[in-house]
Amino acid sequence: MAYRIGRLTRSLPFVLLIAVAQGDDAEKAKSGGPVAEKLSELELYVTNWNVVAQYFNENGEQVGTVKGTEDIVWALGHRVIQRTFTTLAESAVYRAIGLLTWNEATERFEGVYFDNISTSGPTTVEAQWNKKKREMVSTLKSTGSDGSTIKYRIVDKFIDDSNRVATTYSLAGNKQTKVMEAKYARAVPCPSTRRRLIDELNP
Repeated sequence: MAYRIGRLTRSLPFVLLIAVAQGDDAEKAKSGGPVAEKLSELELYVTNWNVVAQYFNENGEQVGTVKGTEDIVWALGHRVIQRTFTTLAESAVYRAIGLLTWNEATERFEGVYFDNISTSGPTTVEAQWNKKKREMVSTLKSTGSDGSTIKYRIVDKFIDDSNRVATTYSLAGNKQTKVMEAKYARAVPCPSTRRRLIDELNP
């Protein structure tokens, strides 16, 4: 059970991975060409978020709850979004760091992240934002310990500017099974006080 929750928790950061900054950061993004303009459509995401995630078994029964936080900031001159996700599950702290940007060639958001649990490589993501629905739909792929490909689909919808609900489905062939529902509430204060990965590489 702990392994299952750990595996599903890996999908949480990508719910917030695709985002842009507010205020001055958004203005800078808008002046950077079509790629930055695409990113600037998603500025609602960048902030600190409090997260409560519920997990479900194949019968749709709730089997666990995990609380966490997520910080999302700009990196690399407003071209890449960095987020840091931290949670507490089964008395073990889970942390993940991810980066994502807009791919002009494929016309979608693409990214990658690593966590402190997985031993079989990173998780990759491909996503599209629907501005009218205020909804992000993402496909996540990772490698299982046996070498198999594990896929998830996340539908992340804004209820209002400060609240979102992200539903995660496991994908196996044509079968789609709901495995997690995460509720995100904008934290106060919003600005993150943590150092960014880019800052660690360039002190």
